Amino acid sequence: MKTISLVICLCLSCVVCAARVNAQEDGDEQLISCVKDNDANCVAQALAAGASANAVDKSGVTALALAAEGNSVHVVKLLLSAGAEVNPEHSSGSIPLCRAALFGREEIAETLLGAGAKINVVCDGDHGDTPLMEALAGAMLAGMPRDFKEEIAGTPDADAADKNDEAKAKDETSNGDDDKLRRVLSTPPESFLAIARMLLRRDADVNAVASCEVGETALMYAAMSANVEMVESLLAHGAQVDKGAPVLTLLREFEYENEKAKLLGLPVLSKEQSTMLAWSEKTKAAREKIRQLLRAAGAKETENETEDGEGENKEPADGDVEEVAADAFKDTILENDAEDLERMIKAYMGHPSGRAVLAGALRAAVIYDRTEMIKLLLAWGADPDGGRDRPLMDAANEGNVEYVRMLLEAGADVNATDNQGWTALDYAERRSPPDADHKAVSEMLKARGAKSKKQK
Repeated sequence: MKTISLVICLCLSCVVCAARVNAQEDGDEQLISCVKDNDANCVAQALAAGASANAVDKSGVTALALAAEGNSVHVVKLLLSAGAEVNPEHSSGSIPLCRAALFGREEIAETLLGAGAKINVVCDGDHGDTPLMEALAGAMLAGMPRDFKEEIAGTPDADAADKNDEAKAKDETSNGDDDKLRRVLSTPPESFLAIARMLLRRDADVNAVASCEVGETALMYAAMSANVEMVESLLAHGAQVDKGAPVLTLLREFEYENEKAKLLGLPVLSKEQSTMLAWSEKTKAAREKIRQLLRAAGAKETENETEDGEGENKEPADGDVEEVAADAFKDTILENDAEDLERMIKAYMGHPSGRAVLAGALRAAVIYDRTEMIKLLLAWGADPDGGRDRPLMDAANEGNVEYVRMLLEAGADVNATDNQGWTALDYAERRSPPDADHKAVSEMLKARGAKSKKQK
């Protein structure tokens, strides 16, 4: 998953660049293309041919902002020399310094600061991070275990699993976002931390609070990274422990979530859970030191943490076993590791939560389009009705003829209902107008005696 930089012959680069600039394309569009390729020679020729140093791409992101997330400080200097605005007024969330901080571009960040970039600018109006917060958030992500980083960079978001028309329409954007996330995760944590130190030396605001619900702060990011040195530095620069998110509570919850699998005594963990548990153990002493620093600075436990008994001695709740086990199976299904899935299935055969967990895993396999895993789970006796959730409805909703057939042949209840009273037939016929796949699913269900909500 690591990005690999390719060194291209200068002569070849010049030939390609000349062809681009001489083409009958809009000069600004061509400049954007050159910037995205980190091609300094091409950028220089595009600017010489009349392209604006303040050109923007189709999303409204400026050429300088795009260059700031790249790996060529020369491109950044070319744009600045040509008059690119280092502090654009209408940025569409594309502040150059913020991009450099987010992607850990130390030399570029220093160049932008030297050109007058505002240190405490708000990077994103919806979220409210500053460059300092962006750098420390990047350090937090980049410092996570490799297996965990590969997992979050290489698989789709669970909440976006339903492959409906809207999700498909966003595929191109999502792929671009995934690529950017991979670049952040592949950057050494020290690059982000160097930018954070650079900003602190210039008196960056250490008490800025993000405008989202959590209320992230620079101190929160440093603490969640288990970075004692950065927490000490932020406190020395005046960070207030009562600003934004309750860091002590977040630290406790983060630690508990990572260690819950061990506390529950589950028969087996996913590879990701094992990785995060090992990381939690490795950084435990650092987190304890950070808690001591925060308490010494006046941080208090939240009321629900102390009064509800959810502090250091928090005990697992009744539903935690199925929840953590479900997460373990989802991790493995997302990784598409059939061998590891079979290892986990065997471990849960005969376990008190096994039936419910395997049923949930079957639904996850349907949602994430894992054909071989569906076959494997059904072969091991997973409930085709999926327990509380109905994989047949998910398959019907997607118009997946193969999955509907597999589930019906395994004994799925064709007229099972969800909490709205809908059946698989309702989901198959909700599309208007229906396509060929959904029509085929509808006919298959009706041949098995399926009825809609209205018919029932």
